[in-house]
Amino acid sequence: MAAGALIYRSPWVLGARLLLRAKVLQVGTMVGVGAPLAIAMRAGELGLGEYAVLGSTFAGSVVVGASLAFISERFVGEIRLHKEAGSVVVSTLSVWGQRLDHVYPVAAVVPLAPRTVQQRRAVPLVFHTDAKGRQHVVILRDDHAVDRPALEQLLTGKAVMR
Repeated sequence: MAAGALIYRSPWVLGARLLLRAKVLQVGTMVGVGAPLAIAMRAGELGLGEYAVLGSTFAGSVVVGASLAFISERFVGEIRLHKEAGSVVVSTLSVWGQRLDHVYPVAAVVPLAPRTVQQRRAVPLVFHTDAKGRQHVVILRDDHAVDRPALEQLLTGKAVMR
């Protein structure tokens, strides 16, 4: 669903996508190469300490990967306004770095105070209809907003649908 008026685009999507894919590659490499390599270097005999180090390193990588996935699924890369359909498409990233489009009715936007939108650098974008209770995060820098007035109207619940 790529049609619609683009009102917001983050330039950080490519960097976030690369970071996610690098983290997946790191975890996969640790499982596929790290453990067998450690066993081979010790001639097949690993003690409890070596297993603890391998396990904690792997667990740490998984925790960091899960944190990145949590953030990437909420970090808004693009917002498109579909005036004819009365909907907004919020694009985020999956854990694999692929684009995920979430479609919401514009009427479902939980409005923020106009002053909040003008004073803050990052604001939550919350929808009443999101069954998972997910909040999206919009970075409010001038170079990210393609159509700043339309973005502010959407965030404050005053989006004009004509």
